[in-house]
Amino acid sequence: MGEKIEDELAKASERNAFLLKELQHRVRNNLQIMVSLVKLQLTTMLDPSVRKALLTTQRRMHALCVSNEVSLNRQEGDKLELYGLMQEITDSLLDFYDSSARDIIIELTGENIRIMPDFILPLAMITSEIIANTLEHAQQRANLIRLDISWSAKDDGEVSLMYGDVGGGFPEDVIQRLGESLGIMLIRTLAEQIHATISISNSDRGAITSIDFSSGSPQKK
Repeated sequence: MGEKIEDELAKASERNAFLLKELQHRVRNNLQIMVSLVKLQLTTMLDPSVRKALLTTQRRMHALCVSNEVSLNRQEGDKLELYGLMQEITDSLLDFYDSSARDIIIELTGENIRIMPDFILPLAMITSEIIANTLEHAQQRANLIRLDISWSAKDDGEVSLMYGDVGGGFPEDVIQRLGESLGIMLIRTLAEQIHATISISNSDRGAITSIDFSSGSPQKK
């Protein structure tokens, strides 16, 4: 009797895993269709403000697609290397913005830290928003746009993730109105999902965004 119950539980677990994967694939396909629809809509829009809004929506949906793809490629139950996530999202966004058409450099530096699966989407979306902010504000001040993304972990499991650009930083009036920005509000909302604290400031090099969070005692290799 005991072996029969164990066998039934194993089959149920396999079935649930299959259904979850199927759901994830359908979500990915639906997201890709929506991105394509927005791209198609862009070809009919001439108003600059409308085009900008649609491009922002397309970029955010693109980041959702990437984070979903990363989740699908991860082995079930496994943590994900933070470097791998950052590389996937930054490479994808550079392709989205066509970095070959302008001088954009994103440098990744950090320890080998693994994060929980629930952190993939929030961190991918936060990174997308910060890159967008960098391109919007830094490109007005320098021909070369550079964004350094670095991270480290403390012994207590706290992870410090920092984004710093070289390009003059945020204008003072922008810093004063950060709370009114949809992108910043989105970053703060996503940070709350992973119980992170966030700070945004200027340095002598450019803008700095710092995010501190605990991903369930992240492991160093």
